[in-house]
Amino acid sequence: MKSVNSPNGRRWVKRGIFAALFGGLVALGFSAFGNGHGCHGMGGDSAKMREHMTERVASKLDLSPAQRQTLDGLLAKMATERQALMGGQGDMRAQFEGVISGSTLDQVKARQLVEAKAAAVQTKSPELIAAAAAFFDSLNPKQQQQIREFLSKRSQRWHQG
Repeated sequence: MKSVNSPNGRRWVKRGIFAALFGGLVALGFSAFGNGHGCHGMGGDSAKMREHMTERVASKLDLSPAQRQTLDGLLAKMATERQALMGGQGDMRAQFEGVISGSTLDQVKARQLVEAKAAAVQTKSPELIAAAAAFFDSLNPKQQQQIREFLSKRSQRWHQG
């Protein structure tokens, strides 16, 4: 096993973190826009989707107005991060098509694509983490437990197939 302090070990740790963040953001994107119509037919209108998500979470957690405002800030940061990571959907598709357009996978283009996405994650992740912390820390212990239970249930469903 490689030491985390070695250059190769750090590279693998960074790749693992990137893969986890990228996977989470892609899952978020697919869940929000999976049917091609945005959130329940909102046509990809991020402001409407954010408002819908804020209302839904606020009703489930019984959020105060201040907590709702922090949640909306978190959702705005998530939308910004998603945009920075994904770019225009056509742009991402074109980039991926460029990687697989030849008889072999273009490893240089693939590496450049991954490095660009990693840079976007590294640039925006501190803001996203701060917004997530502000929201979670604003919750009372009961609300925090509701979030833990929700995530636990989703994790169980994900692993069951």
